[in-house]
Amino acid sequence: MHITDNFSLEEFTRTTTGLPNEPNSEAIEYIIQIAHILQKVRDEYGQPINVTSGYRSKEVNKAVGGAKNSDHLYGAAADITCTRMDIVWEILCRYCASKKIQLRQLIWEYGTQYSPSWIHLSINNKHNKTKNNEMLFIGVKKI
Repeated sequence: MHITDNFSLEEFTRTTTGLPNEPNSEAIEYIIQIAHILQKVRDEYGQPINVTSGYRSKEVNKAVGGAKNSDHLYGAAADITCTRMDIVWEILCRYCASKKIQLRQLIWEYGTQYSPSWIHLSINNKHNKTKNNEMLFIGVKKI
């Protein structure tokens, strides 16, 4: 099922664990919100953005070592990769600053100071405390 021109529900529910990973209707609503945010970024970036982790069932989240109250459990988060992570990061930061999008968290995960290994973004949801565009850098290796 396509959500936007470039993102499908299947991308947000894909898992390599072999475990069931079916979102409920509430999670699908959050997934749709994230897909629309990513579509805005994709439209400006002009190249594919890959969702490497979206919705995670409790079993999938446990299998991949996710946080016990991860936004992924609710369909309210996505981890993404692309060819030029630095450019996508800059677009996301600019959109947050201009209030073109509203995120709960934006996290530069691992990688180097020039490019993260992946970007995590999440939106506010009823299961976790509201945050406003909290920006974090985790495990960045200086080179």
